[in-house]
Amino acid sequence: MTPDANGRPSKDKAEAIRESWLAGCVSSDYRIPMVRMPRGRKEQQYRMAGDRAAKIAWQIYAKAVIDVLHYGPDRLERLRKESHANYEQLNKWGHEDGLDVAMEKLRRCAADAMQSPDLEVADIDGSKDAVEVDKEFRKQQLNFIKRVRAQTLGRIGATSQPVNVLAEQGVQNKVQLIMQQVSQQSFERRRRR
Repeated sequence: MTPDANGRPSKDKAEAIRESWLAGCVSSDYRIPMVRMPRGRKEQQYRMAGDRAAKIAWQIYAKAVIDVLHYGPDRLERLRKESHANYEQLNKWGHEDGLDVAMEKLRRCAADAMQSPDLEVADIDGSKDAVEVDKEFRKQQLNFIKRVRAQTLGRIGATSQPVNVLAEQGVQNKVQLIMQQVSQQSFERRRRR
């Protein structure tokens, strides 16, 4: 993704792209069904973050269904309503019986749908796989930050060569070089006058 002025991926641009995927086919809005109204500011913030994440997941899922399964607007709308009803059912189970029981009921429903009675859901929190996934994500994040900072420093005019922006000495050397160039340019301008 192209970084914005702060060096971060542009959320607005990404949202516009996702919205364009579903324009004219199905509503791109997707809100998590509520079992009860949020109490307090913190719960409202969780609700807003959950709705935002659910909307993004729905948009990507719907795009995949359009591209791979060639669903039209009617089938997409039925899929959206049915997935919303399933989400509502899961929330209701979680509220009534607890999250563990709700997840087991969901596992059984998935096993029935797939006609596979031995379906197992592995919880990877804290496992080696989760650590590897987290490590890979952080590596990609650092590479993105390095590219953006190197591009930004390169635009200033000091050099076109990228620098290891996370190495403190490299950043300080780069800043000193830029300061020298700026002071030389201002000295030359004053001398010309």
